[in-house]
Amino acid sequence: MKRHAQNLWALGRVFTLASCLLSVGCNDSPVDKLVHDVTSDDPEDRHDALKGLEDYADQAADALPAIVESLSHEDAKVRYRSAKLLSKMEADAAPAIDAMVAAYPTADAETRYYLLKAFGNIDEAAALATPLLAATLKSSDSKHRYYAAKALAKIGPGAVEAEPALRLAARDRDEKVSRAAQDALASLSANR
Repeated sequence: MKRHAQNLWALGRVFTLASCLLSVGCNDSPVDKLVHDVTSDDPEDRHDALKGLEDYADQAADALPAIVESLSHEDAKVRYRSAKLLSKMEADAAPAIDAMVAAYPTADAETRYYLLKAFGNIDEAAALATPLLAATLKSSDSKHRYYAAKALAKIGPGAVEAEPALRLAARDRDEKVSRAAQDALASLSANR
């Protein structure tokens, strides 16, 4: 009986080693596997990998090309997850600004929300998104107006072209939007 148990244990070890070698590698970290899976053709696998990378957003820069590609994926859940991940990557998401601006007009409301948060988390480097953010201050969605104003505040003087839109937003009927727009106006003149 003891020999049978040893044989089963050995067989299990061989199977584990073979599985490891055939997948993405024995020494790969969870991040490496997730980065690999972001390129999957299976939307569910890609979605799950993007979601998993949210916990490792500070290590996801190697996956940025695939994350950017996912912004225009046919599956709405994949687009949503890529925007949410970009919002958590902070400055590491800066090279994706053009793709984020391009994805915004056709994105659903929740994906737009995370794109707006991403622009704000990128800070000054998101200045390229200023025209989009200024236009978003006129959105019917107060949450979008609020996060557009917050992003413009973080961009600071680089968002000076949004000043007219921010002046209007400073009188927004939503108090949070109004305060965020006032903060953004203050940040525009902070270094003048």
